[in-house]
Amino acid sequence: MLEYLLAVGNFLNGNTERGDAAGFKLSSLLKVSQLTTTEGNGTLMNFIAWEANKKHKELLKVREELPNLVQAAKINLNLTAGEIGKISSGVSRVASFVDDTRIPAEDKFKTTFKNFINEAQQILYTTKENLKKVETRYKQVLAWFGESPVTQSDDFFGYVHDFLTEFEFAK
Repeated sequence: MLEYLLAVGNFLNGNTERGDAAGFKLSSLLKVSQLTTTEGNGTLMNFIAWEANKKHKELLKVREELPNLVQAAKINLNLTAGEIGKISSGVSRVASFVDDTRIPAEDKFKTTFKNFINEAQQILYTTKENLKKVETRYKQVLAWFGESPVTQSDDFFGYVHDFLTEFEFAK
């Protein structure tokens, strides 16, 4: 789909300085539905949907190739990292309280919460490691798409989601 959009954009821009582009920013995807014909009776999105229906049926299935797009568009990795940090800090505070020497070692509260804290710390460790992997992979995706390394994940996936939503509507 993106390759097709690039080809259409290069065709429309012809011999101008914008023609023969190697790529485009995903944030510009929504402009496809804003670019109207000179007669004002359709948009570039309508044309792309028409072309897809006529000649490029594989473009009609793009949404199926991205089954988690809706969820991805709702997740901001920076906010997620912040929330994990807050949870980790809270678990540490509870651990400090439970480790208080004024509470006898055999106290039921202390043993129960020590088990909880150990399990929570293991889960947090795994979660932090998984988040690091996701952040690394996300940075690779941004680089592959030529996007700024500071692009927020919810924005990045939101551009694609919103474009595909408008594409579905135009079909």
